[in-house]
Amino acid sequence: MLKIGVAGLGQMGLNYLRNLQELGQSVDQIVGCDIDAGRIKKVCATYPDLVTTQSIEELAANADSFIVTVNTPSHCEVIETIADNAAERVIGKNGAAYILCEKPLVQHTADLKRLQELEARYKGLKILTALVITFSDARQMLESVMQADSLELRYAGGRWGKNRGRDSEKRPTAGDRVDEFIHMVEFLFSLMRKEGITYSDVISQVEHLEYVDEEVQSAAHQYDSSFPLKPDHATQALLNVKAGNNMVPMCLSSSFLEAQQVRQVWGTLCAPGTEKPVYSFDISFDTPKGDVLTLTQVRWNIVKPLEHPGNKLLSLTRAFLDLVTQGVLDERLADIGWAGRFVELADAIGESDRRRRKGSGREVRVTF
Repeated sequence: MLKIGVAGLGQMGLNYLRNLQELGQSVDQIVGCDIDAGRIKKVCATYPDLVTTQSIEELAANADSFIVTVNTPSHCEVIETIADNAAERVIGKNGAAYILCEKPLVQHTADLKRLQELEARYKGLKILTALVITFSDARQMLESVMQADSLELRYAGGRWGKNRGRDSEKRPTAGDRVDEFIHMVEFLFSLMRKEGITYSDVISQVEHLEYVDEEVQSAAHQYDSSFPLKPDHATQALLNVKAGNNMVPMCLSSSFLEAQQVRQVWGTLCAPGTEKPVYSFDISFDTPKGDVLTLTQVRWNIVKPLEHPGNKLLSLTRAFLDLVTQGVLDERLADIGWAGRFVELADAIGESDRRRRKGSGREVRVTF
């Protein structure tokens, strides 16, 4: 019997538990893990028959496939522990071992290299990243329009954020550059992936206003020094992306101190090899009506907004189940090569800002 281990039983861990059950996984096919005994107690009040542990090693020994939803700075350590304690057993039994990790895969390129070495060490280990936004039905609709008319993205922008300063659940953060900004980049780059992305030049500015609970953030830093004591709260970046034969400029901003939640991307679609715009698009995600795509024709005849109330995380969980049970890989489950590019991009944003502050130039290039 296939067992799925869920590492981290906070908000996202609970979401995965609900989705796994909705998709037919019984409680005895799931193992939960969290270092917080209080959180385990809370989860068991809802799922009294769920097998739980506070040990990642025990989780690894008692499951066959894994979903990692712990805090971002702990991703690398948790994935390594699971692989070292489960990969050989599971690969020997099933031919492959799968670990699905919440985005972003890791915070820094140094951790990315550790995971790349891990996949090389355990042949058959596949580390995947849950880029939830790419499972939006609005994205599928937009891509179908692009494919039908062979359109290419030629300009894009986005704004993403929420107010973490009034977060009712006191929790540490790696900062908005890692936790918020990356959503927009993942989505927009996915629209250019088939054209072939060569590189992206980055110019950025990152700010660090005080907005977190200092005691909670300090405790997290003492546990894991990769948690910043003063995380960034706002990121602005100009990207110039080489995709196919096109240079695609992007203007993106994110923040953890927005007045209200905003999750929006927009762009212009052109006929291939021309400067002729055919559509402009705008997508607002996670609105009361779901994900809303608005297409505007070049002569500004507005197409009716298309509402997509689908459950992105449920679709992602289904894709992971199809992979571990049937071996069917959904290309939206990002492998370490694709997800790793966004880790490198986040590092480049930080490096560009450091250069700005030192007065030593600003542009940083990320090669794909």
